[in-house]
Amino acid sequence: MKQSEKRLLIITISIAVLSLFYIYLIEPRMNTLCVSSSLDLRNKKYLDILNRKDEIHRKAQQILSLKYWKNTPQEQQIAFQMYMETITREAGITQIKSVLPLQMKTNADNGEEIALQMEVECSVVAFSRLLHKAGSSEVPVQIRKLSMHGETGDPDVVRAQIEVATIWIDYCSNR
Repeated sequence: MKQSEKRLLIITISIAVLSLFYIYLIEPRMNTLCVSSSLDLRNKKYLDILNRKDEIHRKAQQILSLKYWKNTPQEQQIAFQMYMETITREAGITQIKSVLPLQMKTNADNGEEIALQMEVECSVVAFSRLLHKAGSSEVPVQIRKLSMHGETGDPDVVRAQIEVATIWIDYCSNR
């Protein structure tokens, strides 16, 4: 055999040995490491939920308390509208241009999604306070759409249109 053929044979055998080494030793160990790390992450998530069990239970009781929930979706629509107007005024927004109730969407689990569309004129600071109040509210509020523009003539005032939603659960039929 010539020198170049020997070199080619050694390279081919080396590649074959290295690939077998990788397939039978390195790859199985990497798979077990990846699986164990994903199990650790999943367990960590469940442990976090377990550690927050009391907080989650308290928050669920607060959300499902009978103080806020009404007997019918129509009553709930009015309560939600009054609630949103209240937190809007608490945020320092005095110019509520319109509040329009939107079509209710029925959920399969004895619930309905109740939505409102509000148009306000206010400062950016007051609007950010409204978003913070809605996000940290005791009532489950979802901000579905948000649009802002500064076509008010005043550079410090913006006109914003926000679509918010909550749920109504027929708690009487679940008992």
